[in-house]
Amino acid sequence: MTRKPAFDGNHLDALLSYGSFDTLSAGGGVNYQLSDTLALRADASYLHSDSLYDVDNNETRSSGLTASLLFQPTADLSVLLAVDHYSDLSDSAYQGAVLIPLAFARDPARAVSTANGMVIDKVTRRRNYTPHGGYSGADDTTLRSRIDLKLGAGWSLGTDLLWYTADRAFVNNGTRTFIAPSLGFPNGSIQRVLTRFYHDHAFWNVRMALANEGRIAGLRNRFTIGAEYNHTDLSSLRETSTGTLVPQVDPFDPAVGTFPMDGTQYRASNVNFDSRLRTASIFGENALNLTGKLLLVGGIRYDHMDLDRASTDYLITPNPVTRANPRYDPISWRVGSSYAVMPGLTLYGQYTTAVSPVSSILLMPLANTRFKLTKGFSYEAGFKLLAFDKRLTATGAAYRIVQDDIITRDPNDPTLTVQGGRQSSQGVELSLDAAISDTLSLGGSVSYADARYDELIEAGGIDRSGNRPVNVPSTTAAANVAYTLPGVPVTLSGFVRHVSGFYTDTANTILVKGRTTFDAAVSWKIDDQVILALRGRNLTDAFYGEYSGYGSNDIYVGAPRSVEVSLATHF
Repeated sequence: MTRKPAFDGNHLDALLSYGSFDTLSAGGGVNYQLSDTLALRADASYLHSDSLYDVDNNETRSSGLTASLLFQPTADLSVLLAVDHYSDLSDSAYQGAVLIPLAFARDPARAVSTANGMVIDKVTRRRNYTPHGGYSGADDTTLRSRIDLKLGAGWSLGTDLLWYTADRAFVNNGTRTFIAPSLGFPNGSIQRVLTRFYHDHAFWNVRMALANEGRIAGLRNRFTIGAEYNHTDLSSLRETSTGTLVPQVDPFDPAVGTFPMDGTQYRASNVNFDSRLRTASIFGENALNLTGKLLLVGGIRYDHMDLDRASTDYLITPNPVTRANPRYDPISWRVGSSYAVMPGLTLYGQYTTAVSPVSSILLMPLANTRFKLTKGFSYEAGFKLLAFDKRLTATGAAYRIVQDDIITRDPNDPTLTVQGGRQSSQGVELSLDAAISDTLSLGGSVSYADARYDELIEAGGIDRSGNRPVNVPSTTAAANVAYTLPGVPVTLSGFVRHVSGFYTDTANTILVKGRTTFDAAVSWKIDDQVILALRGRNLTDAFYGEYSGYGSNDIYVGAPRSVEVSLATHF
Protein backbone atom coordinates (compact mmCIF):
# COMPACT_ATOMS: atom_id res chain seq x y z
CA MET A 1 0.00 0.00 0.00
CA THR A 2 1.13 3.54 -0.71
CA ARG A 3 2.79 5.24 2.23
CA LYS A 4 0.96 8.37 3.28
CA PRO A 5 2.72 11.74 2.93
CA ALA A 6 3.67 13.50 6.15
CA PHE A 7 4.05 17.14 7.15
CA ASP A 8 7.35 16.54 8.92
CA GLY A 9 9.72 17.98 6.35
CA ASN A 10 11.64 16.44 3.48
CA HIS A 11 13.31 13.06 3.87
CA LEU A 12 14.61 10.20 1.76
CA ASP A 13 14.71 6.46 2.48
CA ALA A 14 16.60 3.92 0.39
CA LEU A 15 17.41 0.20 0.61
CA LEU A 16 19.75 -1.85 -1.56
CA SER A 17 20.43 -5.56 -1.06
CA TYR A 18 22.14 -8.42 -2.87
CA GLY A 19 22.15 -12.08 -1.99
CA SER A 20 22.03 -15.72 -2.95
CA PHE A 21 20.55 -16.89 -6.25
CA ASP A 22 21.81 -13.61 -7.77
CA THR A 23 18.96 -11.77 -6.06
CA LEU A 24 19.10 -8.00 -6.26
CA SER A 25 16.50 -5.75 -4.70
CA ALA A 26 16.35 -2.00 -4.42
CA GLY A 27 13.84 0.46 -3.10
CA GLY A 28 13.58 4.12 -2.34
CA GLY A 29 11.06 6.64 -1.14
CA VAL A 30 10.90 10.37 -0.75
CA ASN A 31 8.61 12.55 1.32
CA TYR A 32 8.51 16.14 0.04
CA GLN A 33 6.60 18.83 1.88
CA LEU A 34 5.56 21.30 -0.80
CA SER A 35 3.93 23.70 1.65
CA ASP A 36 2.17 23.78 5.00
CA THR A 37 -0.91 22.28 3.31
CA LEU A 38 0.50 20.05 0.56
CA ALA A 39 2.83 17.02 0.84
CA LEU A 40 4.00 14.40 -1.65
CA ARG A 41 5.22 10.84 -1.13
CA ALA A 42 6.72 8.64 -3.86
CA ASP A 43 8.25 5.16 -3.61
CA ALA A 44 9.83 2.79 -6.11
CA SER A 45 10.95 -0.83 -5.78
CA TYR A 46 12.75 -3.36 -7.98
CA LEU A 47 13.66 -7.03 -7.63
CA HIS A 48 15.55 -9.41 -9.89
CA SER A 49 16.51 -13.00 -9.09
CA ASP A 50 17.65 -16.08 -10.94
CA SER A 51 15.03 -17.83 -8.78
CA LEU A 52 13.63 -17.09 -5.36
CA TYR A 53 13.41 -20.86 -4.79
CA ASP A 54 16.78 -21.68 -6.42
CA VAL A 55 15.04 -23.54 -9.24
CA ASP A 56 16.20 -24.02 -12.85
CA ASN A 57 14.91 -21.64 -15.55
CA ASN A 58 12.95 -19.53 -13.07
CA GLU A 59 14.16 -15.96 -13.51
CA THR A 60 11.97 -13.62 -11.47
CA ARG A 61 11.59 -9.85 -11.60
CA SER A 62 9.18 -7.34 -10.20
CA SER A 63 8.86 -3.58 -9.93
CA GLY A 64 6.56 -1.12 -8.27
CA LEU A 65 5.91 2.59 -8.32
CA THR A 66 3.59 4.36 -5.90
CA ALA A 67 2.86 8.02 -5.31
CA SER A 68 0.42 9.96 -3.18
CA LEU A 69 -0.46 13.61 -2.67
CA LEU A 70 -1.95 14.89 0.59
CA PHE A 71 -3.80 18.21 0.63
CA GLN A 72 -4.76 19.50 4.07
CA PRO A 73 -5.86 23.15 3.75
CA THR A 74 -7.49 23.24 7.19
CA ALA A 75 -7.69 21.10 10.30
CA ASP A 76 -11.17 20.01 9.13
CA LEU A 77 -10.37 18.86 5.59
CA SER A 78 -7.94 16.28 4.28
CA VAL A 79 -7.72 15.02 0.67
CA LEU A 80 -5.46 12.13 -0.32
CA LEU A 81 -4.86 11.12 -3.96
CA ALA A 82 -2.76 8.02 -4.69
CA VAL A 83 -1.62 5.78 -7.53
CA ASP A 84 0.00 2.33 -7.28
CA HIS A 85 1.47 0.34 -10.16
CA TYR A 86 3.05 -3.10 -9.81
CA SER A 87 4.48 -5.55 -12.30
CA ASP A 88 5.90 -9.03 -11.79
CA LEU A 89 7.07 -11.80 -14.10
CA SER A 90 8.46 -15.31 -13.44
CA ASP A 91 9.83 -17.42 -16.26
CA SER A 92 8.83 -21.10 -16.28
CA ALA A 93 6.88 -20.59 -13.07
CA TYR A 94 7.84 -23.11 -10.39
CA GLN A 95 5.05 -25.59 -9.61
CA GLY A 96 6.78 -27.59 -6.89
CA ALA A 97 8.55 -30.95 -6.70
CA VAL A 98 6.71 -34.02 -7.97
CA LEU A 99 6.29 -37.02 -5.66
CA ILE A 100 7.79 -40.21 -7.08
CA PRO A 101 7.77 -43.83 -5.80
CA LEU A 102 10.51 -44.65 -3.30
CA ALA A 103 11.70 -47.52 -5.50
CA PHE A 104 12.78 -45.07 -8.24
CA ALA A 105 14.21 -42.29 -6.04
CA ARG A 106 17.96 -41.69 -6.03
CA ASP A 107 18.16 -39.59 -2.86
CA PRO A 108 14.79 -39.74 -1.06
CA ALA A 109 14.06 -36.96 1.41
CA ARG A 110 12.26 -37.45 4.70
CA ALA A 111 10.13 -34.35 4.21
CA VAL A 112 6.97 -36.24 3.21
CA SER A 113 5.15 -39.31 4.52
CA THR A 114 2.59 -40.99 2.27
CA ALA A 115 0.33 -44.01 2.48
CA ASN A 116 1.60 -45.36 -0.87
CA GLY A 117 5.37 -44.87 -0.48
CA MET A 118 5.78 -41.70 -2.54
CA VAL A 119 8.68 -39.36 -1.72
CA ILE A 120 10.41 -36.16 -2.80
CA ASP A 121 13.76 -36.93 -4.40
CA LYS A 122 16.46 -34.43 -3.40
CA VAL A 123 18.06 -34.92 -6.82
CA THR A 124 15.03 -33.16 -8.34
CA ARG A 125 15.27 -30.25 -5.88
CA ARG A 126 16.13 -27.68 -8.59
CA ARG A 127 14.28 -29.30 -11.48
CA ASN A 128 11.63 -27.28 -13.25
CA TYR A 129 9.34 -29.17 -15.64
CA THR A 130 7.63 -26.14 -17.19
CA PRO A 131 8.52 -25.81 -20.90
CA HIS A 132 10.55 -22.80 -22.02
CA GLY A 133 8.23 -19.92 -22.82
CA GLY A 134 5.95 -20.63 -19.88
CA TYR A 135 5.56 -17.84 -17.37
CA SER A 136 3.34 -16.21 -14.80
CA GLY A 137 2.99 -12.49 -14.29
CA ALA A 138 0.74 -9.55 -13.68
CA ASP A 139 0.47 -5.82 -14.27
CA ASP A 140 -1.93 -3.93 -12.03
CA THR A 141 -2.72 -0.31 -11.38
CA THR A 142 -4.78 1.24 -8.58
CA LEU A 143 -6.05 4.80 -8.36
CA ARG A 144 -7.66 5.87 -5.11
CA SER A 145 -8.65 8.87 -3.10
CA ARG A 146 -9.68 9.51 0.49
CA ILE A 147 -11.53 12.65 1.59
CA ASP A 148 -12.01 13.32 5.31
CA LEU A 149 -14.23 16.23 6.29
CA LYS A 150 -15.04 17.31 9.84
CA LEU A 151 -18.55 18.75 9.90
CA GLY A 152 -18.51 20.06 13.46
CA ALA A 153 -20.28 19.03 16.68
CA GLY A 154 -18.53 15.64 16.57
CA TRP A 155 -19.66 14.79 13.04
CA SER A 156 -17.33 13.75 10.20
CA LEU A 157 -17.69 12.40 6.67
CA GLY A 158 -15.27 10.02 4.96
CA THR A 159 -15.36 9.23 1.24
CA ASP A 160 -13.26 6.60 -0.53
CA LEU A 161 -13.02 6.21 -4.30
CA LEU A 162 -11.03 3.41 -5.93
CA TRP A 163 -10.36 2.13 -9.44
CA TYR A 164 -8.29 -0.99 -10.13
CA THR A 165 -7.26 -2.80 -13.28
CA ALA A 166 -5.07 -5.86 -13.79
CA ASP A 167 -3.85 -8.17 -16.54
CA ARG A 168 -2.62 -11.55 -15.31
CA ALA A 169 -1.25 -14.60 -17.08
CA PHE A 170 -0.49 -18.12 -15.83
CA VAL A 171 1.15 -20.07 -18.65
CA ASN A 172 2.61 -23.09 -16.93
CA ASN A 173 2.15 -26.67 -15.75
CA GLY A 174 -1.15 -27.77 -14.44
CA THR A 175 -0.74 -31.25 -12.99
CA ARG A 176 2.34 -33.48 -13.23
CA THR A 177 2.30 -37.23 -12.73
CA PHE A 178 5.17 -39.71 -12.38
CA ILE A 179 5.00 -42.60 -14.87
CA ALA A 180 6.85 -45.85 -14.17
CA PRO A 181 9.99 -46.65 -16.24
CA SER A 182 9.43 -47.68 -19.83
CA LEU A 183 11.53 -48.47 -22.89
CA GLY A 184 11.98 -44.81 -23.77
CA PHE A 185 12.33 -43.61 -20.18
CA PRO A 186 14.41 -46.02 -18.05
CA ASN A 187 14.31 -43.58 -15.10
CA GLY A 188 10.56 -43.14 -15.31
CA SER A 189 8.97 -39.98 -16.68
CA ILE A 190 6.89 -36.97 -15.76
CA GLN A 191 3.62 -36.62 -17.64
CA ARG A 192 2.60 -32.97 -17.84
CA VAL A 193 -0.70 -31.20 -18.35
CA LEU A 194 -0.19 -27.60 -19.49
CA THR A 195 -2.49 -24.69 -18.79
CA ARG A 196 -2.89 -21.15 -20.10
CA PHE A 197 -5.01 -18.94 -17.86
CA TYR A 198 -5.48 -15.22 -18.55
CA HIS A 199 -7.28 -12.60 -16.47
CA ASP A 200 -8.54 -9.22 -17.66
CA HIS A 201 -9.78 -7.62 -14.44
CA ALA A 202 -11.36 -4.23 -13.71
CA PHE A 203 -12.89 -3.02 -10.45
CA TRP A 204 -14.18 0.25 -9.05
CA ASN A 205 -15.61 1.14 -5.67
CA VAL A 206 -17.15 4.12 -3.87
CA ARG A 207 -17.68 4.20 -0.11
CA MET A 208 -19.12 6.95 2.09
CA ALA A 209 -19.33 6.85 5.87
CA LEU A 210 -20.86 9.40 8.25
CA ALA A 211 -19.46 9.25 11.77
CA ASN A 212 -20.27 10.94 15.06
CA GLU A 213 -18.54 11.10 18.40
CA GLY A 214 -20.72 12.31 21.24
CA ARG A 215 -22.62 11.17 24.32
CA ILE A 216 -25.70 9.11 25.00
CA ALA A 217 -27.16 9.46 28.50
CA GLY A 218 -23.83 10.91 29.54
CA LEU A 219 -21.85 7.96 28.14
CA ARG A 220 -19.19 8.38 25.46
CA ASN A 221 -20.44 6.99 22.14
CA ARG A 222 -19.05 6.68 18.60
CA PHE A 223 -21.09 5.44 15.67
CA THR A 224 -20.70 5.18 11.90
CA ILE A 225 -23.27 4.62 9.18
CA GLY A 226 -22.41 4.29 5.54
CA ALA A 227 -23.00 2.88 2.10
CA GLU A 228 -20.79 1.26 -0.49
CA TYR A 229 -21.09 0.26 -4.13
CA ASN A 230 -18.60 -1.65 -6.24
CA HIS A 231 -18.51 -3.07 -9.74
CA THR A 232 -16.22 -5.87 -10.97
CA ASP A 233 -15.60 -7.16 -14.50
CA LEU A 234 -13.43 -10.23 -15.03
CA SER A 235 -12.75 -12.07 -18.25
CA SER A 236 -10.78 -15.29 -17.78
CA LEU A 237 -9.68 -17.54 -20.63
CA ARG A 238 -8.74 -20.98 -19.29
CA GLU A 239 -7.10 -23.51 -21.61
CA THR A 240 -5.90 -26.98 -20.62
CA SER A 241 -3.98 -29.51 -22.68
CA THR A 242 -4.38 -33.25 -22.60
CA GLY A 243 -1.44 -35.15 -21.14
CA THR A 244 -1.06 -37.26 -24.30
CA LEU A 245 -0.25 -34.20 -26.45
CA VAL A 246 2.61 -32.99 -24.24
CA PRO A 247 5.94 -34.88 -24.43
CA GLN A 248 6.93 -36.68 -21.24
CA VAL A 249 10.28 -35.79 -19.66
CA ASP A 250 12.93 -37.51 -17.60
CA PRO A 251 12.43 -36.58 -13.91
CA PHE A 252 16.19 -36.17 -13.31
CA ASP A 253 17.33 -34.59 -16.58
CA PRO A 254 14.25 -33.07 -18.18
CA ALA A 255 14.36 -31.79 -21.75
CA VAL A 256 11.40 -29.52 -21.11
CA GLY A 257 10.88 -28.32 -24.68
CA THR A 258 9.02 -25.18 -25.69
CA PHE A 259 5.61 -24.16 -24.48
CA PRO A 260 3.10 -24.82 -27.27
CA MET A 261 1.33 -21.70 -28.49
CA ASP A 262 -0.85 -23.54 -31.01
CA GLY A 263 -4.42 -23.46 -29.71
CA THR A 264 -5.09 -26.98 -31.03
CA GLN A 265 -2.93 -28.34 -28.19
CA TYR A 266 -5.49 -27.28 -25.61
CA ARG A 267 -8.23 -29.86 -26.10
CA ALA A 268 -9.00 -30.95 -22.54
CA SER A 269 -10.78 -27.65 -21.92
CA ASN A 270 -10.84 -24.27 -23.62
CA VAL A 271 -13.35 -22.01 -21.94
CA ASN A 272 -13.72 -18.28 -21.40
CA PHE A 273 -15.50 -17.12 -18.26
CA ASP A 274 -16.99 -13.64 -18.18
CA SER A 275 -18.09 -12.37 -14.78
CA ARG A 276 -19.76 -9.14 -13.80
CA LEU A 277 -20.45 -8.57 -10.11
CA ARG A 278 -22.31 -5.57 -8.71
CA THR A 279 -22.52 -5.15 -4.95
CA ALA A 280 -24.48 -2.50 -3.05
CA SER A 281 -24.02 -2.38 0.70
CA ILE A 282 -25.12 -0.47 3.77
CA PHE A 283 -23.45 -0.79 7.17
CA GLY A 284 -23.41 0.58 10.67
CA GLU A 285 -21.03 0.38 13.63
CA ASN A 286 -21.24 1.62 17.20
CA ALA A 287 -18.92 1.80 20.22
CA LEU A 288 -20.35 2.73 23.63
CA ASN A 289 -18.34 3.22 26.83
CA LEU A 290 -20.68 1.81 29.47
CA THR A 291 -18.12 2.76 32.13
CA GLY A 292 -14.63 4.15 32.13
CA LYS A 293 -13.37 0.56 31.79
CA LEU A 294 -16.10 -1.30 29.90
CA LEU A 295 -16.59 -0.80 26.15
CA LEU A 296 -19.38 -2.37 24.07
CA VAL A 297 -19.04 -2.51 20.25
CA GLY A 298 -21.29 -3.80 17.51
CA GLY A 299 -21.81 -3.67 13.77
CA ILE A 300 -24.15 -4.85 11.03
CA ARG A 301 -23.85 -5.02 7.24
CA TYR A 302 -26.25 -5.80 4.40
CA ASP A 303 -25.05 -6.64 0.89
CA HIS A 304 -27.00 -7.02 -2.32
CA MET A 305 -24.84 -9.03 -4.73
CA ASP A 306 -25.81 -9.37 -8.40
CA LEU A 307 -23.60 -11.76 -10.38
CA ASP A 308 -23.72 -12.31 -14.15
CA ARG A 309 -21.70 -15.34 -15.31
CA ALA A 310 -21.22 -16.47 -18.88
CA SER A 311 -19.17 -19.43 -20.08
CA THR A 312 -18.11 -19.79 -23.72
CA ASP A 313 -16.85 -23.23 -24.80
CA TYR A 314 -14.38 -23.01 -27.71
CA LEU A 315 -14.12 -26.79 -28.10
CA ILE A 316 -17.61 -26.97 -29.57
CA THR A 317 -18.68 -25.35 -32.86
CA PRO A 318 -20.60 -23.10 -32.87
CA ASN A 319 -19.27 -21.92 -29.50
CA PRO A 320 -22.12 -22.37 -27.00
CA VAL A 321 -22.58 -19.78 -24.27
CA THR A 322 -24.03 -20.81 -20.90
CA ARG A 323 -25.27 -18.13 -18.53
CA ALA A 324 -26.26 -17.76 -14.90
CA ASN A 325 -27.42 -14.78 -12.88
CA PRO A 326 -27.53 -15.60 -9.15
CA ARG A 327 -28.35 -12.90 -6.60
CA TYR A 328 -27.51 -12.89 -2.93
CA ASP A 329 -28.74 -10.72 -0.05
CA PRO A 330 -26.68 -11.62 3.01
CA ILE A 331 -26.72 -9.87 6.39
CA SER A 332 -23.74 -10.19 8.71
CA TRP A 333 -23.14 -8.72 12.14
CA ARG A 334 -20.79 -8.68 15.08
CA VAL A 335 -20.85 -7.75 18.76
CA GLY A 336 -17.99 -7.48 21.20
CA SER A 337 -16.72 -5.93 24.39
CA SER A 338 -13.45 -4.99 26.07
CA TYR A 339 -12.73 -4.41 29.74
CA ALA A 340 -9.73 -2.63 31.27
CA VAL A 341 -9.03 -4.79 34.31
CA MET A 342 -6.20 -2.53 35.45
CA PRO A 343 -3.78 -0.10 33.81
CA GLY A 344 -1.98 -2.06 31.11
CA LEU A 345 -4.32 -5.11 31.11
CA THR A 346 -7.35 -5.33 28.83
CA LEU A 347 -9.65 -8.29 28.21
CA TYR A 348 -11.84 -8.57 25.11
CA GLY A 349 -14.36 -10.86 23.48
CA GLN A 350 -16.39 -10.80 20.27
CA TYR A 351 -18.87 -12.82 18.22
CA THR A 352 -19.06 -12.46 14.44
CA THR A 353 -21.20 -13.89 11.65
CA ALA A 354 -20.18 -13.98 7.99
CA VAL A 355 -21.12 -15.40 4.61
CA SER A 356 -19.08 -16.46 1.57
CA PRO A 357 -19.68 -18.23 -1.76
CA VAL A 358 -18.94 -21.94 -2.09
CA SER A 359 -15.90 -21.06 -4.22
CA SER A 360 -14.27 -17.95 -5.68
CA ILE A 361 -17.28 -15.93 -6.77
CA LEU A 362 -15.72 -14.56 -9.98
CA LEU A 363 -14.42 -17.98 -11.12
CA MET A 364 -17.23 -20.10 -9.72
CA PRO A 365 -18.23 -23.05 -11.96
CA LEU A 366 -21.67 -22.40 -13.41
CA ALA A 367 -22.98 -25.53 -11.70
CA ASN A 368 -22.15 -23.95 -8.34
CA THR A 369 -24.18 -20.80 -8.96
CA ARG A 370 -27.29 -22.71 -7.91
CA PHE A 371 -25.95 -22.94 -4.35
CA LYS A 372 -26.66 -20.40 -1.66
CA LEU A 373 -23.90 -18.65 0.23
CA THR A 374 -22.18 -20.58 3.00
CA LYS A 375 -22.75 -19.25 6.51
CA GLY A 376 -20.30 -19.03 9.31
CA PHE A 377 -19.68 -17.65 12.74
CA SER A 378 -16.73 -17.13 15.04
CA TYR A 379 -16.16 -16.19 18.62
CA GLU A 380 -12.95 -15.04 20.19
CA ALA A 381 -11.71 -13.97 23.61
CA GLY A 382 -8.33 -12.65 24.57
CA PHE A 383 -6.17 -10.17 26.41
CA LYS A 384 -3.49 -7.53 25.89
CA LEU A 385 -0.92 -6.73 28.56
CA LEU A 386 1.54 -3.83 28.84
CA ALA A 387 3.78 -4.01 31.89
CA PHE A 388 7.07 -2.81 33.36
CA ASP A 389 6.82 0.66 31.84
CA LYS A 390 5.70 -0.88 28.52
CA ARG A 391 8.90 -2.93 28.25
CA LEU A 392 6.78 -6.12 28.24
CA THR A 393 3.96 -6.69 25.77
CA ALA A 394 1.87 -9.85 25.75
CA THR A 395 -1.25 -10.78 23.79
CA GLY A 396 -3.31 -13.95 23.81
CA ALA A 397 -6.50 -15.23 22.25
CA ALA A 398 -8.70 -18.31 22.00
CA TYR A 399 -11.15 -18.70 19.13
CA ARG A 400 -13.55 -20.96 17.27
CA ILE A 401 -14.58 -20.55 13.61
CA VAL A 402 -17.35 -22.58 11.95
CA GLN A 403 -18.43 -22.61 8.30
CA ASP A 404 -21.69 -24.34 7.38
CA ASP A 405 -23.17 -25.36 4.03
CA ILE A 406 -19.89 -26.17 2.29
CA ILE A 407 -20.20 -28.43 -0.76
CA THR A 408 -20.43 -32.12 0.00
CA ARG A 409 -22.08 -35.22 -1.47
CA ASP A 410 -25.60 -36.43 -0.78
CA PRO A 411 -25.25 -39.20 1.84
CA ASN A 412 -28.11 -41.07 0.15
CA ASP A 413 -26.82 -40.56 -3.42
CA PRO A 414 -23.06 -39.78 -3.64
CA THR A 415 -23.43 -38.94 -7.33
CA LEU A 416 -25.22 -35.72 -6.32
CA THR A 417 -23.36 -32.62 -5.12
CA VAL A 418 -25.23 -30.77 -2.39
CA GLN A 419 -24.67 -28.28 0.38
CA GLY A 420 -24.68 -29.37 3.99
CA GLY A 421 -21.05 -29.96 4.86
CA ARG A 422 -19.29 -28.21 7.71
CA GLN A 423 -15.72 -27.34 8.64
CA SER A 424 -14.38 -25.72 11.77
CA SER A 425 -11.26 -24.51 13.47
CA GLN A 426 -10.56 -23.74 17.08
CA GLY A 427 -7.31 -22.72 18.63
CA VAL A 428 -5.21 -20.46 20.79
CA GLU A 429 -2.53 -17.85 20.07
CA LEU A 430 0.03 -16.23 22.36
CA SER A 431 2.75 -13.66 21.66
CA LEU A 432 5.31 -11.98 23.90
CA ASP A 433 7.83 -9.18 23.39
CA ALA A 434 10.21 -8.04 26.12
CA ALA A 435 12.87 -5.33 26.24
CA ILE A 436 15.06 -6.92 28.90
CA SER A 437 17.47 -3.99 28.82
CA ASP A 438 18.52 -1.21 26.48
CA THR A 439 20.68 -3.74 24.62
CA LEU A 440 18.72 -7.00 24.84
CA SER A 441 15.24 -7.79 23.55
CA LEU A 442 13.36 -11.07 23.25
CA GLY A 443 10.19 -12.09 21.45
CA GLY A 444 8.15 -15.15 20.75
CA SER A 445 4.82 -16.46 19.58
CA VAL A 446 2.98 -19.77 19.46
CA SER A 447 -0.33 -20.83 17.98
CA TYR A 448 -2.33 -24.04 17.86
CA ALA A 449 -5.29 -24.72 15.58
CA ASP A 450 -7.52 -27.78 15.55
CA ALA A 451 -8.98 -27.52 12.03
CA ARG A 452 -11.19 -30.25 10.61
CA TYR A 453 -13.96 -31.20 8.24
CA ASP A 454 -16.84 -31.86 10.63
CA GLU A 455 -19.03 -33.11 7.78
CA LEU A 456 -17.69 -33.86 4.30
CA ILE A 457 -18.55 -36.62 1.85
CA GLU A 458 -16.66 -36.82 -1.45
CA ALA A 459 -17.24 -38.63 -4.73
CA GLY A 460 -17.98 -42.30 -4.29
CA GLY A 461 -19.53 -41.69 -0.91
CA ILE A 462 -16.14 -41.51 0.85
CA ASP A 463 -16.51 -39.85 4.25
CA ARG A 464 -13.77 -37.31 5.07
CA SER A 465 -15.35 -36.15 8.33
CA GLY A 466 -12.75 -35.56 11.01
CA ASN A 467 -9.91 -34.99 8.52
CA ARG A 468 -7.77 -31.86 8.46
CA PRO A 469 -8.15 -29.36 5.57
CA VAL A 470 -5.35 -29.11 3.00
CA ASN A 471 -2.25 -27.00 3.75
CA VAL A 472 -3.27 -26.24 7.35
CA PRO A 473 -0.60 -26.94 10.01
CA SER A 474 -1.73 -27.42 13.59
CA THR A 475 1.11 -25.58 15.32
CA THR A 476 3.39 -22.66 14.55
CA ALA A 477 5.96 -21.17 16.90
CA ALA A 478 8.63 -18.50 16.55
CA ALA A 479 11.22 -16.83 18.73
CA ASN A 480 13.71 -14.01 18.22
CA VAL A 481 16.50 -12.33 20.16
CA ALA A 482 18.43 -9.13 19.48
CA TYR A 483 21.53 -7.98 21.36
CA THR A 484 23.46 -4.75 20.82
CA LEU A 485 27.13 -5.04 21.75
CA PRO A 486 28.15 -2.68 24.58
CA GLY A 487 29.86 0.43 23.28
CA VAL A 488 29.63 -0.76 19.67
CA PRO A 489 26.80 0.08 17.21
CA VAL A 490 26.49 -3.58 16.20
CA THR A 491 23.38 -5.66 16.82
CA LEU A 492 23.27 -9.45 16.64
CA SER A 493 19.89 -11.07 15.94
CA GLY A 494 18.66 -14.63 15.84
CA PHE A 495 15.37 -16.11 14.70
CA VAL A 496 13.87 -19.60 14.94
CA ARG A 497 10.56 -20.72 13.45
CA HIS A 498 8.73 -24.03 13.67
CA VAL A 499 5.76 -25.12 11.56
CA SER A 500 4.13 -28.48 12.15
CA GLY A 501 3.16 -30.88 9.40
CA PHE A 502 0.18 -30.53 7.07
CA TYR A 503 -1.71 -32.66 4.58
CA THR A 504 -1.95 -32.04 0.84
CA ASP A 505 -5.16 -34.03 0.29
CA THR A 506 -8.53 -34.23 1.98
CA ALA A 507 -8.00 -37.97 2.52
CA ASN A 508 -5.02 -37.05 4.75
CA THR A 509 -2.81 -39.69 3.10
CA ILE A 510 0.02 -37.31 2.11
CA LEU A 511 1.67 -35.61 5.07
CA VAL A 512 4.30 -32.91 4.58
CA LYS A 513 6.31 -33.13 7.77
CA GLY A 514 7.00 -30.17 10.05
CA ARG A 515 10.15 -28.12 9.90
CA THR A 516 12.29 -25.85 12.06
CA THR A 517 14.39 -23.14 10.45
CA PHE A 518 17.00 -20.78 11.84
CA ASP A 519 17.92 -17.30 10.62
CA ALA A 520 20.46 -14.79 11.89
CA ALA A 521 21.55 -11.22 11.18
CA VAL A 522 24.32 -8.78 12.02
CA SER A 523 23.62 -5.07 11.59
CA TRP A 524 26.07 -2.19 11.90
CA LYS A 525 24.68 1.27 12.52
CA ILE A 526 27.35 3.31 10.77
CA ASP A 527 25.64 6.54 11.83
CA ASP A 528 22.11 7.81 12.40
CA GLN A 529 21.48 7.67 8.65
CA VAL A 530 23.13 4.47 7.42
CA ILE A 531 22.75 0.80 8.50
CA LEU A 532 24.68 -2.09 6.95
CA ALA A 533 23.32 -5.59 7.56
CA LEU A 534 24.21 -9.20 6.78
CA ARG A 535 21.45 -11.81 6.98
CA GLY A 536 21.47 -15.56 6.73
CA ARG A 537 18.30 -17.61 6.21
CA ASN A 538 17.68 -21.32 6.74
CA LEU A 539 21.16 -21.64 8.20
CA THR A 540 20.94 -25.42 8.66
CA ASP A 541 19.93 -25.81 5.00
CA ALA A 542 16.79 -27.70 6.04
CA PHE A 543 14.98 -29.54 3.25
CA TYR A 544 11.25 -29.04 3.73
CA GLY A 545 7.93 -28.58 1.98
CA GLU A 546 6.13 -25.24 2.31
CA TYR A 547 2.73 -26.09 0.80
CA SER A 548 1.14 -28.11 -1.98
CA GLY A 549 0.40 -26.75 -5.43
CA TYR A 550 -2.03 -27.66 -8.20
CA GLY A 551 -2.27 -31.27 -7.12
CA SER A 552 -1.71 -33.18 -3.93
CA ASN A 553 1.49 -34.71 -5.41
CA ASP A 554 3.09 -31.29 -6.07
CA ILE A 555 5.07 -29.97 -3.10
CA TYR A 556 6.70 -26.55 -3.06
CA VAL A 557 10.13 -27.04 -1.50
CA GLY A 558 11.38 -24.19 0.67
CA ALA A 559 14.41 -22.15 -0.38
CA PRO A 560 17.79 -23.56 0.71
CA ARG A 561 20.33 -21.72 2.83
CA SER A 562 20.89 -18.18 1.60
CA VAL A 563 22.70 -14.99 2.56
CA GLU A 564 21.99 -11.33 1.87
CA VAL A 565 23.81 -8.07 2.47
CA SER A 566 21.85 -4.82 2.59
CA LEU A 567 22.42 -1.10 2.97
CA ALA A 568 19.62 1.09 4.36
CA THR A 569 19.74 4.87 4.49
CA HIS A 570 17.53 7.63 5.83
CA PHE A 571 18.13 11.32 5.16
